[in-house]
Amino acid sequence: AGYIMLADDLSSFLSREMFDTYIRPTYDKFYQAFPNARRWLHNDANAAHIAEGIADAGFSLWHAGDCIDVYQAMADTRNEVSIAGNLSPVRVLRNGTPDTVYQNTCDFIRACGGNTKHIISAGGYVSWDTPVENIKAAMRAVEDCAL
Repeated sequence: AGYIMLADDLSSFLSREMFDTYIRPTYDKFYQAFPNARRWLHNDANAAHIAEGIADAGFSLWHAGDCIDVYQAMADTRNEVSIAGNLSPVRVLRNGTPDTVYQNTCDFIRACGGNTKHIISAGGYVSWDTPVENIKAAMRAVEDCAL
């Protein structure tokens, strides 16, 4: 089995009803051509209102932006979808210090309370001028603070 990630921020601008009517059938048609592929979605726009639809569409991973409440998204996807993206690419990763990135990452891991359906990552992207030390601090925090 392989993985195919679709990049679709545009669906964030539709209602849940429109998502189900227009977008989900397109996803299904695409994935029918790849029946053994796991469904991954990159949507880093504000897609919180279609979170349940993302689960219903069969996605196993959603790379989300930092503009959504990740805890609520985990609940709205019935904890069926792994969600990547909680670290703000600018506020935390680029503008933070290694210490604040480390602490922010550890705090998030602890707040998940052992829920393993979240993957620590930048919410959407890593800014081009992000200090390497900050990325290393996030990686160190994952190693040190994982439950």
